Amino acid sequence: MCIVQVFNVQLNYEHTIVDRLDIFASAGFGIAHDEIVPFTVRKGELHVNKESSSFDGTLHIEFVKVVCCFGKMIV
Repeated sequence: MCIVQVFNVQLNYEHTIVDRLDIFASAGFGIAHDEIVPFTVRKGELHVNKESSSFDGTLHIEFVKVVCCFGKMIV
């Protein structure tokens, strides 16, 4: 059994802005971790990571748990 706390970080339900983030491996227990994600909003569109989508004025950030099973990551 493999238990790993790994997350994909998504912006506005459409854009994966951080893929397979393992906070404990990156920063350790009880330590802050920052990710800088450049994006722009132009003419009602959100542009991030060479992708675009409509933008209604709200940014939603979601941490989607990735499950590890026998060395394979499963969302």
